[in-house]
Amino acid sequence: MTESEKEPPFVLAQWLDYQQRVHDKPIDMGLQRIQLVATRLALRFPRLLRPAPLCITVAGTNGKGSTVALLQALLQARGLRVACYTSPHILLYNERIVVAGTPVSDAVLCDAFVEIERARADTPLTFFEFATLAALLIFSSTELDAAIFEVGLGGRLDAVNILDADAAIITTIDLDHQEYLGPDRESIGFEKAGVLRRNQLAVYADLAPVRSVLEHAKAIGTRLLRPRFDYHVSRDGADIRFQYGELAAALYPWPPALRAAAQLHNVGAALAITHALIADGRLHSPTHESNYALDCIGLQHVAISGRLQLVHAQPPIYLDVAHNPQAAASIAQWLHANPIRGKTIAIFGGLHDKALDLVVKEVAPYVQQWLLAGLAQESVRGTSALQLGHRVRGATRGDFQSFDTPVDALEAAIAMASRSPDSRIIGFGSFYLVAALFRATSSQLSDV
Repeated sequence: MTESEKEPPFVLAQWLDYQQRVHDKPIDMGLQRIQLVATRLALRFPRLLRPAPLCITVAGTNGKGSTVALLQALLQARGLRVACYTSPHILLYNERIVVAGTPVSDAVLCDAFVEIERARADTPLTFFEFATLAALLIFSSTELDAAIFEVGLGGRLDAVNILDADAAIITTIDLDHQEYLGPDRESIGFEKAGVLRRNQLAVYADLAPVRSVLEHAKAIGTRLLRPRFDYHVSRDGADIRFQYGELAAALYPWPPALRAAAQLHNVGAALAITHALIADGRLHSPTHESNYALDCIGLQHVAISGRLQLVHAQPPIYLDVAHNPQAAASIAQWLHANPIRGKTIAIFGGLHDKALDLVVKEVAPYVQQWLLAGLAQESVRGTSALQLGHRVRGATRGDFQSFDTPVDALEAAIAMASRSPDSRIIGFGSFYLVAALFRATSSQLSDV
């Protein structure tokens, strides 16, 4: 590092660029580095590793971001001041660190990065480790009732796991990031289960649970709640039917922000952890309304970006950050349950280290036209249009067209939809693709 590089930058864009050069690897699993820096920071900020009276971690392959948003809404409906840490972001880095429903400002982030830079000295931190420490620092510097942390990659060796949380949720276990987490669901489950703690309250929401999670929870004495055993959730038309212990209620109506059927399991996990904390006396509502009335209020205020989100009305354009086979299967289920008279036009783009052919294969039976968007200009991990075509050619079940950028693909999709009445467009895949499509449609959001 040169002398000029030692001078820390002072605007957010410079900080983010700098953080990607501090460590020679974009991903380096392990807790030693971040624990060392956190220990130094805790000397000046004693609440760093206990930033709120109630701390909850959310791990899993899919559904983490949705579950965080659901849990945030349920807690806020009870009058609690809640902070959330999620990743990755879609449009702005600030989306990762939210306090009381508002992303923190550039100035707050930069102040946190200055403190982290001072504390780390020569310890190399990854981009994600910087973000995690910033969330802990910012949350510990404000008055909160609860803090929710989305685990990044895995669990056992993920930076978020330096937090000793009061409760945890594991959503699903499926194939993704196998190069870091292992070749199969059992291996991945073991890594995800690393967020569990002895005598901790936790929910494991997977309907097809892996043994590694169940065995680890039993071995360390985690109080693990599971759907169909400890709580029940189902959907009956517009009603959500939920039961925990002797408590049972029909919550109405179904949250408008949730379209995919798989979201029901995320709703169940968020409700289960909330009511378990209430039963344990860990969660108190300052309002006089019933808990189920507050559940209804909270669910109606859920906001989740990039999960089958309708961003344009005519033609209908939906965006989803589904980038692995399990997430794509959820889209396929929704497309099957919501047929249309016109065409379904898919815009797809992904990163080279993903199982792109398997993702496309899940959705292919319900798509009449594929538009493949290159992401080489969006990320060094992004596939070019040519590479993408070679990788998914056999999975698309028909013709596809390739475009150098997501914007080019979107323009073509809108033109196709205009020639085919009652058609819809769905853009899905990498966060980078969805971000580019969000930006391209932002001037038209008002017609939704």
